[in-house]
Parts: sequence; C-alpha cells; structure tokens
Amino acid sequence: MSQVSSSKTSPTDLELVERVQQAKSSPSEEADRCAHESFQLLFERHHRALLAFVLTRVVNRSIAEELVQSCWLKAWTRLGTHFHGGHFRGWMFELLRNLIIDESRKQRKKTERTVSLQEYDQDFKSSSEDIVQQREDRLEALQDCLAELEEPRGEIVRY
Repeated sequence: MSQVSSSKTSPTDLELVERVQQAKSSPSEEADRCAHESFQLLFERHHRALLAFVLTRVVNRSIAEELVQSCWLKAWTRLGTHFHGGHFRGWMFELLRNLIIDESRKQRKKTERTVSLQEYDQDFKSSSEDIVQQREDRLEALQDCLAELEEPRGEIVRY
C-alpha cells in the first residue's frame, strides 16, 4: 500500500494514525471527531485480518474476539505514545501477538491450578481411605484383645 495519498485515493494508514495522534496532542471537539473517524477507518481496514490471525492461534472464537477488541483498545490508548511511524498493520499484529501470548500463559496457569486441585482431591481421597483403613485395623485389634481377656475383665473394659 502506498504511503502517499492523493485526492482520488483514501488516506494511508500513516495519515490516519497522524490524525489520531494530532487529536490526542491537541484535543478539541473537531479533533476528537476526526480522530474517531480516522480510527474507524483503520478498524474497518484491519479488523478482519487481525481476527483471522488470532483465530489461527486461538480455538475459542469468543476469546479470539476479546483479544482483538483488547488489541484495538490498546491501539487507541497507545497511538499517541507508542506508535512512532512505520507500518501500522505490523504494529497491530505485534500488539495482538503479545496479547495471544499473555492469554496462553493465563490459560496454562489456569490449567496448572486445575490439575493441582485435582491432585489435591485425589490425595485427600487417598488419605481419607487410609484413615478409615487404620481405624478399622485398630478396631479389629481391640476386638481381638477383648476376646482374649477372661470374662469378668472383658465385660469391665467393654462398659
């Protein structure tokens, strides 16, 4: 895509970004309107490609859509401070890639916590079964001891 705009073509990504940046540096009602319109054009140009990109890496569509929305939100808040020219689309893909990595880490931690909880439940179940078995063994040993006692002593211990 050409970085130069003529009267017959629509503005380039870089020109749209510059409009947003100018509005952020000197806010006014007109500048805000221009910034929103420019950002809307950027959104319309790149939203589908960003969503397609994330869907190749994230299975859950709703999570993919949330990631793309988060990417656009970050772009809106960071255009004035973090984008210093260059290729806007590449910058957006970089933001989105980082969000995908963060989400992947978050999901991995969530899975690890779930596995740990399942292991804890299994350990607890094993411990419970061991305790029950120990009690049964003690009761059986006590009954054997009582059976060996002579009659008057056995009766006294029972009550």
